[in-house]
Amino acid sequence: MMAAVSLRTDTGWFHRFLLLQVLAVVIAVMGMSLDSSAVVIGAMLVAPLMAPLMGVAAAAALAMPSNLARTAVVVAIGAFGSVVTAFVLAALLPDGELTAEVLARTAPDLRDLVVAIAAGAAGSFATVREDVSSALPGVAVAVALVPPLGAIGMTLEAGRPDLAEGAGLLFATNLVAIVAASIVVFLLSGFVPERLSSWRRRRAVMLFVVTPSIVAVAIPLGLRSVAVADGARERRMVEDVVRAWLGSSPDQIDNVRLTDDGVRVELSGPVPPPPAEPVSSQLEAAIGRPVSVDIRWTETRAVGQPDGGSAERQLPMLTRTAAEAAVRDWLADGGGDTEILGLDLELGQLVVRLRSTRDAPPSASLERSLRSRFADVETVRIDWTRREQTDAVNLELLSRVQEIVDQWVEATSDARAEQVTHSGRNAIDVTIAAPGEPDLAALRAELDRAVPDDVRIDFWFVRRERVGTVAGPGG
Repeated sequence: MMAAVSLRTDTGWFHRFLLLQVLAVVIAVMGMSLDSSAVVIGAMLVAPLMAPLMGVAAAAALAMPSNLARTAVVVAIGAFGSVVTAFVLAALLPDGELTAEVLARTAPDLRDLVVAIAAGAAGSFATVREDVSSALPGVAVAVALVPPLGAIGMTLEAGRPDLAEGAGLLFATNLVAIVAASIVVFLLSGFVPERLSSWRRRRAVMLFVVTPSIVAVAIPLGLRSVAVADGARERRMVEDVVRAWLGSSPDQIDNVRLTDDGVRVELSGPVPPPPAEPVSSQLEAAIGRPVSVDIRWTETRAVGQPDGGSAERQLPMLTRTAAEAAVRDWLADGGGDTEILGLDLELGQLVVRLRSTRDAPPSASLERSLRSRFADVETVRIDWTRREQTDAVNLELLSRVQEIVDQWVEATSDARAEQVTHSGRNAIDVTIAAPGEPDLAALRAELDRAVPDDVRIDFWFVRRERVGTVAGPGG
């Protein structure tokens, strides 16, 4: 038992501990950068940090100050080294957005404390009872000691100390809860000798060690939980107000973002939304505080209807699924590596848009199948686009075009690059979103210098404008 909780160690134990801890951090950082839960779970299983944490709890329960200090130093070195390792690895990785696996470890709340207490109790019980020691791997996954340390290093390298603070709070929560719960289990399980486990001593440990430790992490976690609940409640109220404001408009709410003094609402649809002035007072009444409102609308149109007409409509989900199944059955007879770009109904005509590197197979069987399945379909039109195989040279050229477009967008505050796609061996499509049609002279000149003469670049424009910004009485 003493060896299991790191109170008795052999020569070379510390070096093995450091090696495993570094490897666990490498696996965790790679897993979080790849946004892979499976890889992150592997890091949890490799990490050796649980043993010295149990050693801290056991030394406290056994009243062994020298062992307590030694195991605490081991934990501190392991934690600090993990953060440094993660920071260095993140600096070596290509710059990119922080993934969901990283962000998931930057916003702890009281639920994380409950999980950590239960996992700490389970881990210490499995340690003192050999017949349930098989539960230890599951405990290691539940408490997740290494991923929060990796998240601290990655967020610090990304210049986000606010997120690093959240990841640090999660690690501190796991550490404190594991130690506190383990102390209790060690005192109650018979691990501590009778002379050291009197009721008076147990009560003193509970009052002056366990309870203050739990309260110390419960307070910030509780405040975060309240803030999350308030944010969710305010978001629902904002969405209700915006839906009521839109009324019968076909526009949809894409995103609602709340800040300390404002609300940003992103909409998209075929028609501009109603005037934005009434929204500020309605939101202020709903939320109970002055707010400034920033409403942004992106125009979307049905394919083939540049005037925003309603002759074309998307198929219902069940109908679309059945139609896609019929198309894929037809493609299995010779369609090759074909993509289904769209299925839309235009005045009784079902339009099937496809793209492939091969020629289209005979379509009579597909037309008969679709007309027999769907009563609303009178005729079937198949739009087949032939595309060439993209080679490494074209991919490199596409990347260069994307880089030039991104640089141009950075210098043009109102524009945004929607997409840069390869539409053929000698053709590239560049889609720009902006409030009005932008001046592309500088962008065209730069691209003309960068691409070969035999490559055609087609520019596409999507209208995207801010509907209005309304300042509340206090804004």
